[in-house]
Amino acid sequence: MRAIATIFQGEALEKAKSDLNTSYELIDRMYPGPWTIKDQQLFKGAQLINGNTEIVDLIGKLTNGDTATLFLGDTRVTTNVFNGEKRAVGTQASAIVVEKVLKAGEYYIGTANVAGHTYQAAYMPIKDEKGVILGMWYVGAPDASERIQDLIQTRTYELQLIAIIVIIASIILNFVLIRPILRRIGIASRTLQQIADKDLTQNDLKITSQDESGRLMQSVNGMVHNLRSILSQINDTAVQLAAASEQLHAGAEQSSQAAEHIAVAAQRGTTGAEQQLNSIYEASNAMSQFSTSFQQFTVNSEEVSNLADSAYRASNEGVVAVTALLAQMDAISSTVQETSGFIKSLGDRSQEIEAIVTIITTIANQTNLLSLNAGIEAAHAGDMGKGFAVVASEVRKLAEQSGNSAQQIKQLIDEIQLDMERATSSMQQGTSKVAEGMTKTLLANKAFDVIQQSVSNVKVKVQEVASDIGQMSAGSQQIEQSIDTIHYTAQEGASVNLETSSASEQQLASLEEITASSRSLAVLAEELHSVLGKFKLQ
Repeated sequence: MRAIATIFQGEALEKAKSDLNTSYELIDRMYPGPWTIKDQQLFKGAQLINGNTEIVDLIGKLTNGDTATLFLGDTRVTTNVFNGEKRAVGTQASAIVVEKVLKAGEYYIGTANVAGHTYQAAYMPIKDEKGVILGMWYVGAPDASERIQDLIQTRTYELQLIAIIVIIASIILNFVLIRPILRRIGIASRTLQQIADKDLTQNDLKITSQDESGRLMQSVNGMVHNLRSILSQINDTAVQLAAASEQLHAGAEQSSQAAEHIAVAAQRGTTGAEQQLNSIYEASNAMSQFSTSFQQFTVNSEEVSNLADSAYRASNEGVVAVTALLAQMDAISSTVQETSGFIKSLGDRSQEIEAIVTIITTIANQTNLLSLNAGIEAAHAGDMGKGFAVVASEVRKLAEQSGNSAQQIKQLIDEIQLDMERATSSMQQGTSKVAEGMTKTLLANKAFDVIQQSVSNVKVKVQEVASDIGQMSAGSQQIEQSIDTIHYTAQEGASVNLETSSASEQQLASLEEITASSRSLAVLAEELHSVLGKFKLQ
């Protein structure tokens, strides 16, 4: 504001100085002849100046509101300056003006107090034909502060409207679009990191939006529910599998012992047939128990396999949701950068407008000077030039208004450029926030990869269990066939002792295979339980 006031004061001083010299020439042409003093009154040629308001009012009109005064010594003898409702005739000039103009014979150009009002004033001495200073001629323009206040009151609306639009657009883009998405992505990212750390105890995420980030949070909730349910069922199945494998191992040992007894009985001959039948009966009971355990294994292995497939599909859905979110964040980043480019282009256009305003100001100043000269010529022409004097006055007003408007536009452009810089800074912050969101989304994608790998490991373990169960199924069928054969041969008697011995040996070999498979199954069950124990479900 102080800089603008300085500019207006400078313009007002230049105007006052220019009007001073031009109006003095007008007085000289209207009233030819030298300056003289007769009977303590001031004359210009034959024209009495004391009380002559025509000349000062005409100059005030031609200069678009300047004040004008003729002094005899330091006293006003005619003026268009009013003190209340009366003209300030008979009042004295300030001491600093008297010192510089009347005593030193120099021009005074500067701020002066005229009848209680501040003006940008210009004074020059009035001299007779011998060079003796008789008085002063004064022209003053109103102080710049009043013009500045008028400018501020009449032109601030447009600037405020433009600044508000730019600031609101930046705030809306930053707070309404970018920050909520980043906040939701951060929540989903922390939840996925907990899942990657095998922690499924967190509560459901609160969904407040239906955009890509909201769908991501919904997918995370669904995945947590599915994983928690799947892993709970797998954990229960693993416990049952471990218990069943222990039972299988115990049954296999019993069957092995029974087979050994059968082999000994077969070697002892016919006399041990009854003992052999008892052993066969025990083996048959053990095989019945084993068959029941095997059926339970088959059911559990199928459930574990299905649950592992469901967990794998859930992790794939999470990867798809994060990929879609990455695409949306990339689109937001492109939009922010494009908006920043538009604001920069608007700043370049404002600089071009500023150059045009400078040209308009120069033209207005030249037009102002030409209109003043035209007014002087019209005044010299008398009644014939009155119409032209009115036109020249209007042209001068238009030039004044054009110059003032150009300065107003320049000020508005300067403040708009400042707001554009602030908007550009806000857009850069928004771009940084979008980049931060991209980083968090990538971290979420990595968390999904860890989850997918863990589920894949569970799936591999389940497949190994299924493979061992398949081998056990083949062994159990062989055992049943062997027991049937032994039972048949035992009833045949001592004559088929050799066949019974062979069958018992085959049974013993099969039972040894079952024992080894049951031990392997127990180890796999322990490994599966250990893997599931790393997940926190409650």
